[in-house]
Amino acid sequence: MIVTALAGHAARPRRGGVGADPSAPTTFEQVLRFGAHDLDATEGQARVADAAAASACFPVLFVPRELPGIGLCVDGGIVNNTPVSEALSGTSVETVFVIAAQPASYHGGVPSGSDYLVHLIELLIHERLCRDLREAEAVNHWLRELERLVPDPHQRDRVIEALYPAHGRRALRPLELVQIRPAASLGSVFAGFGSRRVRDEYLAEGAREASRALDLWESRRQATTAPDQVA
Repeated sequence: MIVTALAGHAARPRRGGVGADPSAPTTFEQVLRFGAHDLDATEGQARVADAAAASACFPVLFVPRELPGIGLCVDGGIVNNTPVSEALSGTSVETVFVIAAQPASYHGGVPSGSDYLVHLIELLIHERLCRDLREAEAVNHWLRELERLVPDPHQRDRVIEALYPAHGRRALRPLELVQIRPAASLGSVFAGFGSRRVRDEYLAEGAREASRALDLWESRRQATTAPDQVA
């Protein structure tokens, strides 16, 4: 879960470092991690609920929420709306479901007036997601090529392990991406604030696209895990 810590904190090094360097640049992105054990006890459930509430505190509309050890926090979407990068640096995540309110391609041109400001906000939100998706796809392509060039899995693992420090990650593994997006734009990301009709359209379109994407995902999984057919 991502929140925006208004006071910021020192960025942690990505290349094998532990802890934060006081001289490091300040980052306002705070990653909150929870496991199954957090849902097994009342105290853990309360922490998850507080974090979820903080991550949904859209600036101006909601008052920032205080989190222990972090301080006042607002919506994490300001700094990282769809944190694919966290899955890229993880060791156990295999599939990421990317839910976005806008189609993958933009054909709206350059708006003017108040729409121009909204366009800039959407640009900031979606640009990082675009970079993360490109990086994930590049890693997937590299691993497929490596598998083709180095068929032996043990040798391939040694090659990947040798590249960990240079790549600045804790892991380098394939990441399946399942994107759930509307087929066409339903308006800006803020359009639903003033229109129940637009909110209903977003919910209906989201349900349709989620069903379609999950059906395709399940079909691919069944195709890759099905036993070989003998003629």
